[in-house]
Amino acid sequence: MGAYGLPRNSRDIDIVTKLPRQERPSELTIHLRDEGFVEYKVQYTEDGLVRRYKKDDWLVDVFEAVPEVFNALKRNASIFTLKNKTIYVISIRDLIQMKKRRASSQDLVDIASLEWLKRQEINRK
Repeated sequence: MGAYGLPRNSRDIDIVTKLPRQERPSELTIHLRDEGFVEYKVQYTEDGLVRRYKKDDWLVDVFEAVPEVFNALKRNASIFTLKNKTIYVISIRDLIQMKKRRASSQDLVDIASLEWLKRQEINRK
């Protein structure tokens, strides 16, 4: 949400990665654990799994997507470079679809904001 200028004080970060091929932890998981984050929930979906990590008041949700889903999200993403690293930011359309699947009360508020932003972009063209 913040990447699109719609900040919230949710104190969480959502990350999408490709589902690892083997049962061993991904590099991201290892890094989060090294930084003191503790995995407290795993949710399986048809598109992969969501691992939730917590450290103090910070939450990190890591969606490990099956390759087909990951590649589709990556294809539609905006690409930025930060400190010689390529960063992919999920498209508004894909973010809306992900939030519709989860459909928490906060996701429904986010969807309304994202759809408003999408209409603003269309009107500017």
